[in-house]
Amino acid sequence: GENRLAQFPESLDQSFIFSNDDVKKQLVLPTQTIAAFLDEYKIGDVKEDEEDDKRMSMSSSLVVSVNALTLSAIVTRESFLCQFAELKALIVGCQETRTKKNNIGTLGNFIIIYSSSFKGQFGCELWFNITIPIGYKGKRPIYFNARNFEVLVRRPRVLIVLVRTELSTFIATSLHAPHQLTPAEVIKWWPELTKDLDPYKEYPCVHCIDANTHVPCVPRADGFGDLGTGQGGK
Repeated sequence: GENRLAQFPESLDQSFIFSNDDVKKQLVLPTQTIAAFLDEYKIGDVKEDEEDDKRMSMSSSLVVSVNALTLSAIVTRESFLCQFAELKALIVGCQETRTKKNNIGTLGNFIIIYSSSFKGQFGCELWFNITIPIGYKGKRPIYFNARNFEVLVRRPRVLIVLVRTELSTFIATSLHAPHQLTPAEVIKWWPELTKDLDPYKEYPCVHCIDANTHVPCVPRADGFGDLGTGQGGK
């Protein structure tokens, strides 16, 4: 249950980033998964060259996944932006954004890829920080830019993006599975997602998902938290 990059608040009263003595101004994100790209979990194959100016290395970076419960109001979106920046998150996946946007845009230090809502529900987004290096080529930092992204699948519950950089190529997703109270949708959704991802299984993946499910055990990896498992909620 330890996480070397972040500690979750133990109570709601501790869940505020911006506050004064009497007024709590902004809630911390209801983060579901917070994970690190550590050295042993690099995004893609990193090839080194004996020449220092060609040597490539990946940075250890923070990824956040959050069910936003709506980002339709600009004040809410700006609140999340402040918190993502404060966390120094490299990639953020948001679900249940409930906006009509269906394109690529920018906000603050992030490039944002949107999938639109359906009848006021669902909607997913992927945020990529353009001010934090993905890694280095020699001593030159490499950053995300708009040319790195190709949208492969865009639906209200599914956003799959192919990311190509000088250092690596990988898949990034923001996914929102149906709730178990709608079993017919669940039975349909997971095989459809598997079909969507199957052509790209050769690539490493960064999955940001609200899976609406329970797992029987917590995988022993830094990329998984135990929120929702009844084992600590971190």
